[in-house]
Amino acid sequence: MLRNSILVSGKLGDVFHSLYIPFFLYNTAGIRSVIYVTDSVEPFERGLQKTVQDLVPILSQQPFFYDVREWKGEPIQFNTTYFRKSHLLYREGWTDIMHNLFFSNHKPILGPWVEIMNSMPDTGLVISRVHKAPEVMPQGLIEWYRQKIISFSGAIFIGSENDYQRFPLKDMCYFAPNDNLERTSRIISAAKLFIGNQSSPLAMAWSLGVPRAVELLPEPHPDFIHYEAEKKYYNFESIRVK
Repeated sequence: MLRNSILVSGKLGDVFHSLYIPFFLYNTAGIRSVIYVTDSVEPFERGLQKTVQDLVPILSQQPFFYDVREWKGEPIQFNTTYFRKSHLLYREGWTDIMHNLFFSNHKPILGPWVEIMNSMPDTGLVISRVHKAPEVMPQGLIEWYRQKIISFSGAIFIGSENDYQRFPLKDMCYFAPNDNLERTSRIISAAKLFIGNQSSPLAMAWSLGVPRAVELLPEPHPDFIHYEAEKKYYNFESIRVK
């Protein structure tokens, strides 16, 4: 029986963006994929073995999924780690990077590419803000978050204890530690709005098609281009750190 072999690596957010590749292959050819995971490009925060284990309950819900394994040099048909060396990096949105790297002769399939079968009941507003420079959050950015929290009468904050404690509006949020990837996916998939900065939970929200409000890094940092360029395909709100 035919199977695609797909290599994913890098940060966890890269993995969720890369899952567009097996999704596209399944929807155009009906072939499921063996997803190999490597830390050869960049180490995972929770380690390779634990990351693979964390991905199993999420990937096993996907129709494109056949298996997920640590990569040990097996032949690969689709090496998604190439995007880090692509000329599209820092020039295009995630959709065009992932699609044009392998399927440039086809039109992209828009919308979510990951689904969660056992999502939680409506979780309203979900916030995930990984603490980054500047050390002190600008007042205008704090107010942007405050207005979102007020409009939803509260929020769930997903992240580490450290990120939660550094969030200026933590007293307006419930805290859900980001120590279980499957539980995090269930919370995010049920959100009416996801708001946060560039991190793996944002990549997960993107893959799930959850409505998003995105805090982007300031210029000259080029990462913001990957999200701003997505407005070509998707309607979402963004704010630039100043």
